[in-house]
Amino acid sequence: MADEVIEELWRVKEAMARECGYDVTRLAADLQRRQQEHAHRIVDLQALHKAADQEESAGTDS
Repeated sequence: MADEVIEELWRVKEAMARECGYDVTRLAADLQRRQQEHAHRIVDLQALHKAADQEESAGTDS
């Protein structure tokens, strides 16, 4: 199973690189554009951990 996931990631990476002509600058710009377009799908793990820590602290203060 893990090998299948890694293989799919490599296929996606290769396709994205090919679309950008293997140009790192174009690839970075494309990734930034995609990130902005799909900002609602991005999870801020630091914010989630901070919120969880705050909830945990609030629960132990009682």
